[in-house]
Amino acid sequence: MNVARLGDRLFFRTYEQAGKFKRLRNDQRVLVAPSSPRGVPRGDAIAARAVLLTGADDDTAARLIDAKHRIFQGFLVRTAHRLRGYTTRHFELLPGP
Repeated sequence: MNVARLGDRLFFRTYEQAGKFKRLRNDQRVLVAPSSPRGVPRGDAIAARAVLLTGADDDTAARLIDAKHRIFQGFLVRTAHRLRGYTTRHFELLPGP
C-alpha cells in the first residue's frame, strides 16, 4: 500500500468495491508496519485507526498521493479506477486502537 505524509498525518487510498474498503468500513482498527515493496515486514507493527476522509481532507490526501507516486498512483491507479467505474476513497491513519 502506498502512503503519503503531510507533517504527522499519513494517508492512503483504495476503492469502494475493494475488500479492504469494506473491512475498514466495519472496523477501523489496523496494524501498520514498514515493509518492503513485496510486503515483507521490516519493522514492528503499531496499532492505528483508518479514518475515511471527505471534503477538503479527501482532496488533500488525493493530491499528496498523486504527487508522491506520480506514475503508479497518479496515473495507473487513477486510470484503472476510472476505466472500471470504481469510486476512489482516501483514509487517514491515526494512532491508537
